[in-house]
Amino acid sequence: MSEQTLVAGDIGTQCVADSLATVVPYPYRLPSPNEFVMTISDSPPLYARSVDALKALLQGEVAAEETYREAAAKVDDERSAKIHDNWDCHANRIPVLTRRITELGGTPTSTPGMWRSVERLIERGADMFSKDDVVLALESGEDQGLENYRAAMQELDPVSQQLIRKDLLPAQERTHRVMHAMKHASSVAPQHPRA
Repeated sequence: MSEQTLVAGDIGTQCVADSLATVVPYPYRLPSPNEFVMTISDSPPLYARSVDALKALLQGEVAAEETYREAAAKVDDERSAKIHDNWDCHANRIPVLTRRITELGGTPTSTPGMWRSVERLIERGADMFSKDDVVLALESGEDQGLENYRAAMQELDPVSQQLIRKDLLPAQERTHRVMHAMKHASSVAPQHPRA
């Protein structure tokens, strides 16, 4: 169980690789392209699990971005700006996840994940569903996305965990809060008394 020190690129950041070859740059930051990055081919199963978990998150973000694009076309009231903000937030997560997967030697996917079913519901239901139903569907997708980010933490390498914990999970929590509040604002809107 010998320990070896690996030097990352030009900056001289030291990374310690123990017998499991866990690599954690200190201080935390994503390495630039000219720095040392451990790839799947020379990494332990932890990195393969990380790539799989990150790919699943990426699929969710691709699906969320597509779903919000469809929803933005359907909801044109005061909620539209918040829907556009959430759309942008999900779209901004795609290159972050893509870069981390690539850094670990994986191949990013562009196929959508579970949100695709929500998107299809919104596409098909343009005439059948109200704008409130679209908000309910988006909030349901945000619930699932939040669960996925939290569950993925157990499968990720330390650097990916920090990326998720510091940047992506807070962003997912924010988009979830926005849709949750929007859903509850819709459900508690004043009811008109029947005559």
